[in-house]
Amino acid sequence: MSHTPLIITGLKTTTVKWDLEHIKKAIGHKVAPLHKSVSDGFEWAKLESCGRSTVSDFIEAVKRKESDKRYLFDWSIPLYCSELVNELLIPRYFSDDYLQRTPPGSLYRDSWPSLFIAPAGITSSLHVDTFGSNFWMALFEGRKRWLFFPPEDVPCLYPQYHFHSSDPVFNLSLEDSGENSKGDYPLVAMTHPMECILEPGEVLFVPAGSPHQVENLEASLAISANFVNHSNISLIKGTPLFSECLGTQY
Repeated sequence: MSHTPLIITGLKTTTVKWDLEHIKKAIGHKVAPLHKSVSDGFEWAKLESCGRSTVSDFIEAVKRKESDKRYLFDWSIPLYCSELVNELLIPRYFSDDYLQRTPPGSLYRDSWPSLFIAPAGITSSLHVDTFGSNFWMALFEGRKRWLFFPPEDVPCLYPQYHFHSSDPVFNLSLEDSGENSKGDYPLVAMTHPMECILEPGEVLFVPAGSPHQVENLEASLAISANFVNHSNISLIKGTPLFSECLGTQY
C-alpha cells in the first residue's frame, strides 16, 4: 500500500446516489453533535463541541449559509445512522481492515465509516489521525482543499502534546508552509508539503502518520474511515488499541 497520499477515481462507494438531499430524507430526523473550529483549542484538529442539531436543520442551515461555521464531523454511520449502512460499499483497497475482524463490541470496530457535512469556508486544523491509522475519504458533494506532510516532517511542524492524548496538536495554518515559515516557524521551510483539491466522485487515501489540514471550498458531503492493515499494524503495537482489541490476533 502506498506511503503517499493519493486520489483514486472510478470507485463506487454507495449503492445509490448520495447528496445532501438524500441524507436529509434518510436521516433528517436524527440529532447529531456539531463542532466548531477554535484557533487556540486543544482538542483534536482544534474542533470543539458546539451543541447539537437535527441533520435536517443543519443541512438547511448549510445551504442557506447560516450554519455559523459549524461542522458535522466524523459521526459514526454504523453506530448512529444504521439506515445508511446497507447503502455503503467499502472500496476493495481498504476492505482488509483488521478492526473488522475483532469481536462485536470491540473498540473502534463499529466507528467507521463516518459522516462529514461541512459549510464552505470551515477548516480542520493540521492534525494526525489517531493511533497510527490509515484512512480514506469519499467525497459526494462540494470540494475540499487538502494539505499534507509526510510523517517524517512532524518534528519540523512544532508538535505539541497534551496529557489527555498521545496525538500531536499543531499551531500552524495552511499559510505557514509558505512565506510565514521564515518567521515564527523556520523549521517549516525544511518540510515537504503536498496539496490537492478533492472533487466529487473521488476517493482520497491518506497513509498513517501524515499530518494534514482540510479546507472546505464549498458545502460538502463525505464519508471517511480509519483502518488498520498490514501496512500500519506495526505503528500501533504497544498502544492501548493494540492490547485491547488486536493484541490477541496480531
